[in-house]
Order: sequence, then C-alpha cells, then structure tokens
Amino acid sequence: MLSKYTLQFQLVAFSKIYTNLYVLFYLFRYVDKFTEFISSFVKSHLRRFECNSQFPIIPFLSLLFKYTFEQQRQESYLSCLQIWCSYVDYVTGLISSRSLSEPETTLIKYREAFHSLTLQVIKEMQFRVNAKNLEELDNETIDDDVSSCLFKNIP
Repeated sequence: MLSKYTLQFQLVAFSKIYTNLYVLFYLFRYVDKFTEFISSFVKSHLRRFECNSQFPIIPFLSLLFKYTFEQQRQESYLSCLQIWCSYVDYVTGLISSRSLSEPETTLIKYREAFHSLTLQVIKEMQFRVNAKNLEELDNETIDDDVSSCLFKNIP
C-alpha cells in the first residue's frame, strides 16, 4: 500500500509534468503563429521593404536564418524554409525582370545570405549531422493493400 507521502509526491510530479506539457504546447503554438507572421510579412511587404534603403535587410535575413535553424519541430522548420522559398523567388524575379538595370548589384547583395542558407540546408540533410530529425521523416506511404508505393512500379 502506498503511503500518504508517496501519493502526494506522485501527484506533485504528475502536476509538474502536466504543467510542463501545457507550457510546451503553447510555446509550439506561439512559434507557429510567429512563423505565420514572418511569412505574411515577407510575402505581403517584401517589395516595400526591399526597395527601402533604410530597412536593414541583411540583419533581417541573418535573424531569419538563425530562427529557421533553431526550430525544434520539422513542421516549423519546413514552414521557415517556405519563407525562404518566397524570398528566393522574389529575388530571382527581381534579377530576371527587365526593370532592374543592374542585376549584379542585387546578386552581390544577397550572395552571402543565400550561400549560407544553401550550405546549412545541405548540412541539415546529412544523416551524420541531423540523424534524429531525419529518422522522424516518413518516407513510405502504405496503400490499402498494405504495400508501399516505393515498390509498386518495380516489375
């Protein structure tokens, strides 16, 4: 039979675990909402702040870089990569547009940021660096007949 103190200790421990899980849940929700905010900011106001010489674009990209690679969940990381995709698409369109007189200036401006991004994404794809997160990825889809789509087209 459990003593009164053992039962109280277990209840306190359970309460602390529950509280920590509750805080963690809301922390993840905060991160998701903040990522949505950044995404909306980049997609909606990119042209405006890119054209403004007063906007600190390189420090902004540096902070976005740090934020992207500090994500603890795959969903959050992928959402941050979508923000980068929007940004890269915008800059690519800007360079290829005929209205830009000197595309080299734009290339030079973003070269280091995009180079760092590319290197870090490649690093994150390496199993020896990121094994924990890569093991969580689902690389198979099981159909109703319990066969993997990876092997369906093999004769």
